[in-house]
Amino acid sequence: MKSNLYAMMILVAFFSSCAQKRYVKQDYPFFDPNFVLPSNTLLRTDGVYVLKKIKTDENGGTEKEPKEHKFYKFYRGGQSNLILDLEHQLKNSTDYAHALIADYEARKLHPKATLFEGYYKLQDSRIIIQNYVTPRKQFTYYYGYLEEDQLVIVKAHEGNGKFEDQNFIDYYKEYYFFVPLKDAKIEKIIPYW
Repeated sequence: MKSNLYAMMILVAFFSSCAQKRYVKQDYPFFDPNFVLPSNTLLRTDGVYVLKKIKTDENGGTEKEPKEHKFYKFYRGGQSNLILDLEHQLKNSTDYAHALIADYEARKLHPKATLFEGYYKLQDSRIIIQNYVTPRKQFTYYYGYLEEDQLVIVKAHEGNGKFEDQNFIDYYKEYYFFVPLKDAKIEKIIPYW
């Protein structure tokens, strides 16, 4: 009888340790309950930033079109989400808006983690995006800067998420261009993480 109890306890402990942890606001080091988006920021929350080109200084400098179709959505509360469009189906602002609204509605009913949900911090025109990478179960930091209707990511790695100059310099750059979304429902979305 005692051995059955021990076996049952071991099985429960084993299966509990395999369960996917659902991260909430307080689990993110970048979460700030008092976050206020600065009024003078170049970061826009009324649309998405879509990856359009990649530049590298290798071999004298090259520019190429990305193979992956991905985009960032930033929210006024400090949340961010990197979204991959694996099928390359999203082509215009209406497609992006419908995809964001459909995803939000689906996750409202059955909350589960997105692949790259997180929070961001701003310092002048620089940005650090902290994502929880669900499959790897760890935080990754993306360092970049903002220009008018553009986001440039210069480095991504596990790290400390600090505004140190060396984190914003790299030979590789991803250029995301802003696409405004006209659907009023977009600004009303409040992420659940």
